[in-house]
Amino acid sequence: MARKYLAAAGAAAFAVMMGLGLSASANASTLQCVAQESCGGADLAFTGHGALSLAVLAPDHSLNGGFGYNDEHVGFTSSNASDGSQDFTVFQDSSESTPGKGGIYGFGNYVVMYTRGGHLPFDTAGLPKNGDGSVTVSASNETAVPYCVSVEDTYPKVGGKTVQRWALVLRNCFAWPGTTFNIGGKSLTGAPVPTPSPSPTATVTPAPAEVENTVNHPDLYQEWAPTEVPGPFLEFQDVALNSAHYRHGFTSGHNFVMDDRGWGGSGTWGIAYPEQQQRNQEFTIIGCTKPVTVFNDAYFNCPS
Repeated sequence: MARKYLAAAGAAAFAVMMGLGLSASANASTLQCVAQESCGGADLAFTGHGALSLAVLAPDHSLNGGFGYNDEHVGFTSSNASDGSQDFTVFQDSSESTPGKGGIYGFGNYVVMYTRGGHLPFDTAGLPKNGDGSVTVSASNETAVPYCVSVEDTYPKVGGKTVQRWALVLRNCFAWPGTTFNIGGKSLTGAPVPTPSPSPTATVTPAPAEVENTVNHPDLYQEWAPTEVPGPFLEFQDVALNSAHYRHGFTSGHNFVMDDRGWGGSGTWGIAYPEQQQRNQEFTIIGCTKPVTVFNDAYFNCPS
């Protein structure tokens, strides 16, 4: 598998971490979404056509409760904090024990589920809880089919010639056998607050503990790994396409990253394209919970 080594970041860049964001307000993803576990969106670094965000294009709300369908197009639309089509929830590969760490490039590997309006497409109420407060959802107990950001091998004509392109689409999150998702719950932890004299009582101040969402045995075409690039921004590497075995004959030796096709404007159908470290392949993540908040805070924005 192709490797990419992360550039070293200065200690000052990592000084502000958990719970703090950038001073600018979020563009993508509804505020309802960013307040939930692992939920948020992504803003494109390229702004030549205005602020653009990762989105499901022309979403069909009549199918599957509005939570996507197979091969529905994913691309970029004008950033709008009230646009639920820009809401996604990330699930870190469960083989990585630390939020925001591990994976093939050091920041973790993730499956990105379309969660319009900040809502999961399946109802977790009544499902048995694991010891950490999470619930496990698989294909056998879902109540609505979840769809995740994936790629489709296409052969469009560009300049009169047929070319191979990996287009961004939604695909059933259970496309590969054995995939399950662990939905994080909220647990309470705390310790007695020291009793100030002469008060006769002590109180317990519980604090919410985040349980990050995870995925087991993900579809590799649906697995994305962020890497840092100058700017500062993140690129989203497609894990499957970074192995020649999964490219269906595509001969490029470069890594494949999420790309705003042709530096397009709102409504552009996105692709996974050989890495060129250009602004149409670079992003800021929007979110307020793990794993986003354990990244260098230059790469994410948590709206207050």
